[in-house]
Amino acid sequence: MSTVGPIHAVESTPRQSRRSVRTTLRACNDEGVRTVVMTRDGQSLVTDEPVSRGGTGSALTPLETVVGALCGCSAVTFERATRELGLDYEGIEFDAG
Repeated sequence: MSTVGPIHAVESTPRQSRRSVRTTLRACNDEGVRTVVMTRDGQSLVTDEPVSRGGTGSALTPLETVVGALCGCSAVTFERATRELGLDYEGIEFDAG
């Protein structure tokens, strides 16, 4: 498996009290359907397909990763909105299918 170099995240100048963040990812796929994605600070994420679709079944599928990321983004948005409104909550659950 190939190694992937460092990734740099750049925070842009805030506009109208909003903060924009730009992140660059690097991905490496040596062969097959397994891909390693390197993120900021050297963290990595692996995607793969189940054996029935030509993968090894060792990780979330790319589609599961995208849907999970959307859930994560929604959770962050929900938390920030409740904080701005001064509301408390005990958590949020997603059922995406």
